[in-house]
Amino acid sequence: MALDDAIKKILYMDELIRQESTGTARELATQLGISKRHVYNYLKVLRGTGKTIVFDKIKGSFIYEDTP
Repeated sequence: MALDDAIKKILYMDELIRQESTGTARELATQLGISKRHVYNYLKVLRGTGKTIVFDKIKGSFIYEDTP
């Protein structure tokens, strides 16, 4: 996978997280055309930027957790 393709997918994942419409890791992987393992790797990249990302079971989506 080319670096620019990975960056585009991470940015799209960021957009979906902001919209709180990612679905489960498996659903997100299908949307992005990547493996579930890649989803977790990309989440790790986003968390490395200082963002707190959690899975909200009620919303059924990964979300950015508000920090005071």
